[in-house]
Amino acid sequence: CGLPLILVDHGLDSVPADTIVFDEYGSMKELMLRGLKVTNNRPAAMFIRESPHYRIANFRRQAMLDVAAEAAGSDQLTVYSISTCFRDIAQTANVIFQTFMESEPRAKVLFFPDTMVAWEFYQKLRDAGQAGQIELLVALGDILRGDDDFNSKLLASYRLFDGFAPAIRRILSERLSGEASVGNVRRELLNFTFMEYDNVK
Repeated sequence: CGLPLILVDHGLDSVPADTIVFDEYGSMKELMLRGLKVTNNRPAAMFIRESPHYRIANFRRQAMLDVAAEAAGSDQLTVYSISTCFRDIAQTANVIFQTFMESEPRAKVLFFPDTMVAWEFYQKLRDAGQAGQIELLVALGDILRGDDDFNSKLLASYRLFDGFAPAIRRILSERLSGEASVGNVRRELLNFTFMEYDNVK
C-alpha cells in the first residue's frame, strides 16, 4: 500500500502519481476567447511567442494559436509571431514594441502571453506617448503587475493557489478510503482565477 503520492503544480508524465496542476492551456484559451468577445469589433493585436522553452509556455502558446485560428476570419485581429527568449522579459517586450510600432498600429486591444511582458510593453508605449489609444490589455499572469492606469485596462486571470488544498483533500480522501481504484491515476486541473476591474465588462 504505502502513502498516496500527489504531485502538485507541476505534474510529471513519467511518474505514475496523482497530480494537481494548473490548466495552462484551458485557462489561456478561456481568457483569450473572453478577451475577443469583449473587443466589440475594435481592432486588436495578438502577440504569440514562436518557440517557448518550457512546457507551461508551450501550453499557453498553443491556446493562443488555437484561438487565433478560430478568429482567422476576422479582419479586426492581427496576429504577430514573436521570436525571443522567454526569460528575458525586457527583450521580449522590446521586440513586441518594435514590431507593433513598425506595423503602423491601429489596435486598441492587445493580447499578451503574460502580464509581465504586457506591463513592460505598456511602459514603452507610454514613454512613446502612444498608451492612450490602448483600451484593453488581455494577459495571463502569475503575479500582479503595473499601476492604476495599466490595471484599469487589464483583463487578466491569475494562478492562485487557493484551489490546491481542497483538491488534495479530495484525492487523499478517495485514496485512503479505497474509493479510488488502485492504478487509476487521478489528475485535477485548476482553472486560473479572473481578476475583475471596474471598467472591464
